[in-house]
Amino acid sequence: MTIKSLLVAASFALGAASMMAVPASATLINGTLTMDGNQTNFAPVSGSNPGIPGYIGLNFTAPVTVQNATGDLSAFTGSSVTLTTFNYMTNDASAISFSPIADAFSITVGPQTLSFDLSTVQTFGFYPNGWTQTVPGNGFVDLAGTGVLHLTGFEPTSVNWTFSGTKTGIAFSWSGTAATVPEPATIALLGAGLAGLGLRRKKRVAA
Repeated sequence: MTIKSLLVAASFALGAASMMAVPASATLINGTLTMDGNQTNFAPVSGSNPGIPGYIGLNFTAPVTVQNATGDLSAFTGSSVTLTTFNYMTNDASAISFSPIADAFSITVGPQTLSFDLSTVQTFGFYPNGWTQTVPGNGFVDLAGTGVLHLTGFEPTSVNWTFSGTKTGIAFSWSGTAATVPEPATIALLGAGLAGLGLRRKKRVAA
């Protein structure tokens, strides 16, 4: 099983950043992180059912290396990263069963530490576990979800992530993009504006 690439990306437009649930002075993370490995890095976790339909998790068996990093993450190029093994299905692989994981990976370079909290998992594939079987014993997996990136000197940054991999290992990749969350004050202001429009309309009707 050969593992070719692991991609973690955090790309946040100014418009999206202004909607994040963080203080107005906060600095969110911008950048990309690409990790490469080999056949020792990744294997599916089997549950109570046999074969690909019975896989219930991802087992990262050896560290991977950051081959390229950009933006706020550029200092992490060349770092070794240990990814946390996790299960995301019931033992019979019939339904998602996942508990959030703090520090699914963590990297420290000098004064900076980058970590990723894995919050939710969704599956996309022929089987409920996100796998699609191409031929007996072979197949690929597609997962997605949400999480939070932490970087020294920056505000925690919400991300949407995706994971794709193959059982025989041609490649797997992990990518993340910004997930915007309206601030409570923004929601309250929107509500007040809608209420004001309703009141104005009522007065016009009465007149």
